[in-house]
Amino acid sequence: MIWEALLGGAVGGLVGGPWGLAVGAALGAGLDIFRDRDLPPLDAQLQSIPGSDGVTIIAQAREFEEGSIAIIHARSADGDFLRARVQRYSREECFALAGTVRDGQVRLFIPNGTIDVTGEVTLSLRIYTSTTVAEAAAVDILGEDRLLIPWPDTPYRAAHFWRPLLLLGMAVSRADGHIEPVELQRIQARFVTGLNIPASESDLLDEILNAPAQPVEALVAELRLRAPRTLTDSVLSALEDIARADGEVHPNEVALIGEIGVLLKA
Repeated sequence: MIWEALLGGAVGGLVGGPWGLAVGAALGAGLDIFRDRDLPPLDAQLQSIPGSDGVTIIAQAREFEEGSIAIIHARSADGDFLRARVQRYSREECFALAGTVRDGQVRLFIPNGTIDVTGEVTLSLRIYTSTTVAEAAAVDILGEDRLLIPWPDTPYRAAHFWRPLLLLGMAVSRADGHIEPVELQRIQARFVTGLNIPASESDLLDEILNAPAQPVEALVAELRLRAPRTLTDSVLSALEDIARADGEVHPNEVALIGEIGVLLKA
């Protein structure tokens, strides 16, 4: 289904299935998200917040229905849809990123290096609403806004993208007051290998794993922004596996994993 592609395929058992069945059925029936059309403006408060490894797009409007689907495309100066450089952001070879409306707001993170362009890029935000009538699903498009932003010629780094998840693993390994080599090996097995972080990023990976401890609240918020479909149960299972790696699960590790679970489910 289309949401699988737009939100990234399953990665290391951590990324979940499609968004609602009604939306998936309607899109599977032939909705073309790349079809150009004259759309009314959303008149959303659209802004971009650049970061060290990507940009966060925030759109807010009272008219956004809870649970509506937001899709961001990238366009050239001529209005053409731009290609994606990273497969998990590619739909029909063009860049597309999807998210959902929560509390009248859309927040989406676009990592550096995912759009095949340098200099400037026009981001196109479209909002889709879905309804289910009996067994038939219908999807309507609410409108579109566009935003021109600078786009750096910076490569995509998988280790950067998954940084909050890696640091959550390190937080659990530190919770008992020390880090055992076997715990680092388990992080390597569960996250680095499972998330297909390439060997070419080993220096960056070492830098992330040796970074100072950070509040888990901030790490969970960053993970939910970057990878909203990450499965809570799978993350907690991986963290529990890291805690067991040294043969003893410390009460501090149990408490921290419980805290992370509450934050992920909030």
